[in-house]
Amino acid sequence: MGKVEEMSPEHYDQGTKKSGCKLGEMTALENKTNNGKHLPGHSEMHEKANLHWSWSSTESAERQATYLTFTMINKHFRESVLVLLTSSTILSLELKLVLFQQKRVNRESSELLKKWQPSSILQCLPHRKDFLLPQEAGNPHQDEKGYALTILHEMLQQIFSLFQANTSLEGWKESHMEKFLIELHQQLEYLETLMGLQTDQKSSTVGREKLRLQVKMYFRRIRDYLENQEHSSCAWTIVQVEVNRCLLFVFPLTGKLSQQEIDP
Repeated sequence: MGKVEEMSPEHYDQGTKKSGCKLGEMTALENKTNNGKHLPGHSEMHEKANLHWSWSSTESAERQATYLTFTMINKHFRESVLVLLTSSTILSLELKLVLFQQKRVNRESSELLKKWQPSSILQCLPHRKDFLLPQEAGNPHQDEKGYALTILHEMLQQIFSLFQANTSLEGWKESHMEKFLIELHQQLEYLETLMGLQTDQKSSTVGREKLRLQVKMYFRRIRDYLENQEHSSCAWTIVQVEVNRCLLFVFPLTGKLSQQEIDP
């Protein structure tokens, strides 16, 4: 076998320097294009990649924030709609319940009033009088709820005041009178509740007050009649018939309100 020639340290260093030189020249050559333009090195490409990733991350964060904002708005919108629908449903149920109670109490009041018969109607016919019940009382302007409620409330309030001031009436048991007044008071409470729940504000305030004044003047004529007749038995018989007539106006108005709530 031939003897392997050992390489001295000096020869090794010279070879390494030569190789290093060639590698440097090759690296410089690789960093040039065929047109002499500079191509990005590995470090430059890495920096651009990091920058692109940063931009992508920012855009992604913005899209995510926009999506979350839209989702929250959409959620709150759905919740608001549900609250409004639920409130509307509850309000409708409360209105129907109040109207149902109103019709029941009207009926009971009418039955109680029929039990009171001061004198024979035939005997009292010569004492009858037209008290000029307002025509609009039975046919509210444009059938608006506000007008109907105003008429109902004022009529029942006036009937309550009339009988409360004359609790000791001939031919009527004290227990019947008390129950009648209680029923009227309940009707007024139901009506006031209904007026509080009523959101329709289209009716003119001036128009309502005009109707209210007409009803007050109507009952003023009834009181004047009783005073002129010295609260006689026949006078109260005529008034009883007139109050029954008022209640006949109350029933249709309550029915109209009920129908409007069912089929607005």
